[in-house]
Amino acid sequence: MMGWVSAGLFLCLLLLGFAWGTQILKFKIPNFPSLDIQTVFSWVMGLIGFLFTVVIVQKSRINIGKLSKEIKEIPANRAKVDSIVESALSLDDPKMAFLRVMIDLEQTLRDLAMRHGYSQQRVSVLDLDRFLESKTIIDPMTADSLAFVWRIRNMVAHGSGDVSSRDARVALDLAATILAKLQDESQARGDVT
Repeated sequence: MMGWVSAGLFLCLLLLGFAWGTQILKFKIPNFPSLDIQTVFSWVMGLIGFLFTVVIVQKSRINIGKLSKEIKEIPANRAKVDSIVESALSLDDPKMAFLRVMIDLEQTLRDLAMRHGYSQQRVSVLDLDRFLESKTIIDPMTADSLAFVWRIRNMVAHGSGDVSSRDARVALDLAATILAKLQDESQARGDVT
């Protein structure tokens, strides 16, 4: 949004400069040395660029506190979670192990959705998440955690965020917790995963 606003302001000032000449754009600010619109505009655009960068960087970071809280709130068999994590970590670094568990989690979600009447083959995991939540196959807290961990998966898989090995390890724990919970609930209902 800010990019469009900045581009619009820039275009308006550029058009004014061409229409009336650059002399119309010069003005003096009291008690300051002579400043022209180009200097002010440069400062404003620099500030906007800096703020935009700060916002983007903040959105690309992982909230470890939220991850840890989500892990604690999801009831799952801790021994099974540890087994999934250790199996994934056996050959890979934490990021690759996390992606490996996310593949298993995605397959489990697709299998659950197909067993409960979802017929579309090419659909996003978030669509599956919403479908399973609407059918009360997964609870809202698990659905929210799944959406959160899927955003982290996209950051790791596409290299679009600041995901350290430590952060990936915590995200791996959350993904394994969700996977263990879904597998246990599926077995309790008599589904086969």
